[in-house]
This record gives sequence, structure tokens and C-alpha cells, in this order.
Amino acid sequence: MDRLADKKILLSLLNVDAITDYLDTFQAGSSYYPAIFAKSVIPTEYQELKCLQIYRVSVYATQELQPITYTINCRDNTESGSEELAEIVYNEINRKITSTYSIQCRVAQCIYEDDNHYNTPIDVTINNKEH
Repeated sequence: MDRLADKKILLSLLNVDAITDYLDTFQAGSSYYPAIFAKSVIPTEYQELKCLQIYRVSVYATQELQPITYTINCRDNTESGSEELAEIVYNEINRKITSTYSIQCRVAQCIYEDDNHYNTPIDVTINNKEH
């Protein structure tokens, strides 16, 4: 089983203009990238960006068909911006169905974290038929 397959699916679905045009970018070397972080902690130097933070919240098991759940944190410096970003992400990836996977999303309440930091979490369940 490729334990990274679901994350790769999710990252490819999020890397579309409707989403990346809303996000800030960051520079690594001479290249710029949309602010999508697939890790449990956003590096300090990027925490002020309009960004997505993705991490797996479900456990792996040995079932033949196992749904995997990720959380996508939609971060912005305003509540309305965070909610708008979550709506864009939801509209782009919810109920995506292919011959190999299906996705279902649930958007949670926007959370005020601290000065000028808001987060609207989206739980994303991926049913990958290739597991």
C-alpha cells in the first residue's frame, strides 16, 4: 500500500487556479510556490500567509478498502477570508469521484486563533479503491 497516495491525490486536487490564485505564495530558491503546506506545523516564517495546511487525522488499518481522513486548515487574516477560502476549496474538491477514489468534505466552524489569524477546517475523507 502506498501510504502517500491519498496525500498526492489531495495535493493535486488543491493545486488548481481557483484555489492557488487565492493563496499567498512563498519563495524557495528562485521559485515561487502556492502556500500549501502538507505538514502538521507551518514553518514560523510562513505563518502570516493566506495558506492551506494539510495533515492526516485518521489511522491506517489493514482493511481492504480504508477511508483516510485529512484536515485542511484554511488560514487567512480575516474570518470572512478564511471562510471564503474554505468555500473555494470545498467547491473544488467535494464529491470528486473517479474510477480509483471518491472524496467527501465537511466544513467546520471558522476558528479565531489569535490576532489576525482565522482558520476554517475542512475534514476530507478519501476512499481510495487502490488500497
